[in-house]
Amino acid sequence: MFLLANELFKKADYYGASSLYTKLLELDPENKNFNATILANRALCNQKTNRTMDAMKDLNQSLELNPFYAKVFINNIIIKLN
Repeated sequence: MFLLANELFKKADYYGASSLYTKLLELDPENKNFNATILANRALCNQKTNRTMDAMKDLNQSLELNPFYAKVFINNIIIKLN
């Protein structure tokens, strides 16, 4: 499912990718690193569909799960600058 979500993102199907990322979060709620990645990816979908507040929420949750996830810091700055 993760690979399919990534493929949908690459094809600019951000709503479809976001939906799959949401389902992936339910698979293993205790896997913090995996869920931090999924939340970061879903944040990018939200950003691409102009859902800035949802993107920020996902990025903040991702940082709570993995405070050392550099990609999230960068995306957080990009969203704030836009």
